[in-house]
Amino acid sequence: FRWADEPTRLLLATYKRHENLLHTGKLSVKKFWEMISNKLKERAYDVTGQQCKSKINRLKKTYKNVKDYNNKSGNNKRTWLYFEVYNFVYITQHTHTHTCARASTYTQNCTMCKCIAPYPSRTTIVSK
Repeated sequence: FRWADEPTRLLLATYKRHENLLHTGKLSVKKFWEMISNKLKERAYDVTGQQCKSKINRLKKTYKNVKDYNNKSGNNKRTWLYFEVYNFVYITQHTHTHTCARASTYTQNCTMCKCIAPYPSRTTIVSK
């Protein structure tokens, strides 16, 4: 399976929406990734749970590498297509709150985080 932009953003959105099930132990790890792959299959992306898990792990590794590189002084800033999208997932994993100057109510999707557009937001969005 080739991870183009749309399925990657859908994977991130789906992961973000359901990740609490993984962290609370309501589903086994295997069942969690099967559920994620089934959500993508509903949108005609034929992926396995293992492919979804591997893709999330690669995104996490790339995110960390870019973030670490950019935090070192003297380095030119690196960009990455999914940095802001993954940053949203990563931050909300730890704080469960997303502060966004672009969205004024919890029902709006942040334009920066358009990856969550297929689903209603379950994250509290606070305007600055």
